[in-house]
Amino acid sequence: MEIHPKSYSVSIIVRGSFNPSIFQPWWLVHQGLVTGEEAEVIDSPVISQKLAKFTFPDGFAVKVEPHYYQISTQVTPFVRISDLTQKIFGQILAETPITAFGINLEVEFPLTSDENRNRLGKLLAPQAVWGKWGESLDSEDLATRGGMIHIAMKEVVRSNRENGYFRVEVRPGSDETIIVLTNDHFDFGTPWTNVEKGDSAAKMLIMRKEFDDSLKKSESLVDHIMHLAQHGEETLRERT
Repeated sequence: MEIHPKSYSVSIIVRGSFNPSIFQPWWLVHQGLVTGEEAEVIDSPVISQKLAKFTFPDGFAVKVEPHYYQISTQVTPFVRISDLTQKIFGQILAETPITAFGINLEVEFPLTSDENRNRLGKLLAPQAVWGKWGESLDSEDLATRGGMIHIAMKEVVRSNRENGYFRVEVRPGSDETIIVLTNDHFDFGTPWTNVEKGDSAAKMLIMRKEFDDSLKKSESLVDHIMHLAQHGEETLRERT
């Protein structure tokens, strides 16, 4: 990547109907998804009818609520969370009703100067289009300088799903950093041809097919934002 990230996290979120109390570390061991050694060192897991939440020492975390499943990691190989999710809902709990899933990336990276951060904001959200008020946002004094605080772009995607979208958000982080978040969303709210609503196994086949390409697309966009932050309009000339 153009800039070494401060943090880098990949997650999968699944929407549907779940029993959180099932999702225990030792249940994952019994299903052959993690090792006993990994489960033994989990610190203070939370397990109840409404919430399961625990983090493995090698970096991946699980959170399950009655209509929400999330698994995330900051450690490669990222495909491990996809493989684990596919085995849970594609084999073990294959009749689980699933209405949607998302493949997500969150990257926080530092900028070398406030000038670069300000320039990135102006490129993503030009102040000129706001007229006189937009001109008033600019200031040499950091204490009074305004500008972009959050921007989101959404692509409606139908080429590899019936319903869904790809969303990108950019916002300032802390200590002169920028955060880029992507959400590749697959929606099963309406029936798919040959994919029944309760057939989570078929939906996991879609996840298996799309995970790597989704992550590559997200990483490419993050790299583009990083390049913009470093090189400004030069990036736009190079990539057009």
